[in-house]
Amino acid sequence: MKFKILLFSAFCSLICACNQGSTDTIASNTVMSSQVYQIYYVEGKKSGTTVVATFRVGGATGTTLALTEPGKILYNGTALDKSDPSNLIGTNYRMKGTDYRAMVKNYQPKHEFVFTDNDGKTSTNSVTLLPLEVSANGGLFLDSAQPTTISLSRAVGADETLVLGINTSIGDDISGGGMVFLNPARNAVTITPQYWAEKKLGARASIEIKVKKNSSIAANNNLGGSVSVEYLAEPVYVSVSQAKKAVNANANTKTANANVSAANANTTAKSSANANAANTAPKLKISNANAGK
Repeated sequence: MKFKILLFSAFCSLICACNQGSTDTIASNTVMSSQVYQIYYVEGKKSGTTVVATFRVGGATGTTLALTEPGKILYNGTALDKSDPSNLIGTNYRMKGTDYRAMVKNYQPKHEFVFTDNDGKTSTNSVTLLPLEVSANGGLFLDSAQPTTISLSRAVGADETLVLGINTSIGDDISGGGMVFLNPARNAVTITPQYWAEKKLGARASIEIKVKKNSSIAANNNLGGSVSVEYLAEPVYVSVSQAKKAVNANANTKTANANVSAANANTTAKSSANANAANTAPKLKISNANAGK
């Protein structure tokens, strides 16, 4: 099995998660409950969690629904607030339809959604995703001459995807065994010098990791749907340790050619040289030396 490590932009991921499909809205009591498609998205980190629930007609891209009594949606036992159609995140970037949202303090691993449809029937779906952080205090050093391993606070689950962000820029989809990959125990990421060079990154950058878990909602009283949960780790800053090039320290060579007479054929040559004395700095892997963020 290949373990994918993706590059991401947190801003763009939120836009994509919340704005796929129609931005039109109709009342939920105008459609049959069996045609309601549920979409739940959670993005969490240590400081808080964003929760978004969207209901659509007929599938993942259908018209959005504004719930009418007795319809409602609970997240971990608390009702989500209705968010009317508007520009996403207060910008003119893209529009969204009606959805239901909450900002929750801190992060809880269990995410449970209880949906009540217009027929009064409930559907309960939950996903558990444990936090995952980079196991390092202070800064990290990447070696420009050999692969560097970055430890994680836990192993990545078999049903989870790891996302790697460099300066929060979008990049390539990198599969396991490539220039960036998970180790066999799935609790560390290896970054190769080739990857760093290919991305043309400088001597200092920020690394962000995100772990994702998706689950499908089986059709029952409703059409089904999906649950997507993501946890964004605290960013860490890395410095690249550049191996110093060998320095040839050739001292001046002094040759003393003594004046000799024709009768004395012996010539004394005195040379002193420090030739090809190369000092190469040791290469660093991971260091917990403090690095300012």
